[in-house]
Amino acid sequence: NARLFRHIEEARDRLQVILDSMREGVILISADGSIALANPRVERLLGLAARDIIGVPILDLINHVPLAERLGFHPDALLALMRSLEGGWWEESLREGGRITFEVVTPKRRSIDRTETAVRDENGRVIGLLLVFVDVTEERELAQAREDLSNMIVHDLRGPLTAITTSLKLLNEIAPADDPLGKVVKQTTDTSSRAVRKLLSLVDSLLDISKLESGMMTLDPEPTPVLPLCEAVVDELLPLAEELAVEVSIDLPDGLPLLYVDTEKVERILLNLVDNAIKFTPSGGQVVIGAYPAGTRGAEVGFVRLEVRDSGPGIPDQHKERMFDRFAQLDGQRGRRRGTGLGLTFCRLAVEAHGGQIWIEDQPVGGAVFAFTLPMLKEI
Repeated sequence: NARLFRHIEEARDRLQVILDSMREGVILISADGSIALANPRVERLLGLAARDIIGVPILDLINHVPLAERLGFHPDALLALMRSLEGGWWEESLREGGRITFEVVTPKRRSIDRTETAVRDENGRVIGLLLVFVDVTEERELAQAREDLSNMIVHDLRGPLTAITTSLKLLNEIAPADDPLGKVVKQTTDTSSRAVRKLLSLVDSLLDISKLESGMMTLDPEPTPVLPLCEAVVDELLPLAEELAVEVSIDLPDGLPLLYVDTEKVERILLNLVDNAIKFTPSGGQVVIGAYPAGTRGAEVGFVRLEVRDSGPGIPDQHKERMFDRFAQLDGQRGRRRGTGLGLTFCRLAVEAHGGQIWIEDQPVGGAVFAFTLPMLKEI
């Protein structure tokens, strides 16, 4: 018995050393709803001494709002957790891997990430809730600085690019069409204009991503037919498709309803998707813009499904979700040109701003399908 007791003490001491040396703050809430453990890092991160919170019931936190907020909890959330414990709903209501970010002042203002994880016994029964706190202040400040720098650069780029566009248009108009030199000038200005439009599209995407993420973007919806949208996109990207020997076509059913969308934003969505599809489709392959009416192929009532299909290498299942994140790139993909990783982020945010959804499917014969839904014009 003495040996067993000594082993238990040694294991406890090792655990305490680990907890004391962690950079993360750790709090354990037991199944009876009280705080069972807190390591020293909690005090440095949150300004809460372990001796002041160990043994404190959740109910006391609800009645002590500043303390609850110091742990990143709204009193209502704690009340729901307490009721789940009392009602025996612990297993069903406990979130696995729940994560939030909140701010505390200790006295310095800090950004803290809090992660929730269920603690289980050897039989898989939940016996506690582990809260892990990480200081992400520096990361948040760096992200904000990067965002501010991007916005500054974008604003500074837009003016010169617009001036270049105007100058190229003027040069194209005054170049004599029946002169050999004039034909060279027109060909050169057309190529330059496409490159500048692509840069402007990137600049607009950066600006719009920031506005969409902050909720500052205002859409200007109007009745919009699908076919002219698709034709404008094909015309814009036809030179790239011809250069890479990829066929681009449109496949729309008869009687497709009008969309009720911000036409400029939706055209940019299609431009991004078709541009990506062309780049990742091998020579001799096909890219198809398609659409389906409400109630078919995943389109909800009141929405139209649009899609861009390609015959490229496809996208692995494990990468499909993150493809719409900022700067996401597929390692090892054999696309002929790497993009910025911003186009699909803009697509997701713009589609969601219209109330639609965007996702990736597999082609039955190989390749990828980027599908999204947009609202149709409601009949009066």
